[in-house]
Amino acid sequence: MKTMELSQTLGQLDGAAVECDGFVRLATTVLQHLGISHRVVRGSVSGPNGRIPYHFWIEVDGLICDYRARMWLGPDAPHGVFAPSPFWKYTGEEAQIPPLSESLFLILADQPLHHVIGQQD
Repeated sequence: MKTMELSQTLGQLDGAAVECDGFVRLATTVLQHLGISHRVVRGSVSGPNGRIPYHFWIEVDGLICDYRARMWLGPDAPHGVFAPSPFWKYTGEEAQIPPLSESLFLILADQPLHHVIGQQD
């Protein structure tokens, strides 16, 4: 999946009323259903605006997928799907997160899984 497609797919989840752990649960569910190899990471993020000591994000083909750093680090923090930056340090280890059931996905995302992954009713 190309960066733009990945960004568009995961961006559909950006409005979900969840923090980083919830977002990663939604995103890994989508990526697993689409068969996209990825890594869920638990660790810390630090940069010019401060530090998040406990944070979750996803890595796909050397890219970082983080839609929740701005909650804690403000509007200048990275957001979306992006290449690592020398200004923001992501340090962590892989975490095993199973995919959500479709009903729990619907509750957390406020939309059905098939809307995000492109399947029709």
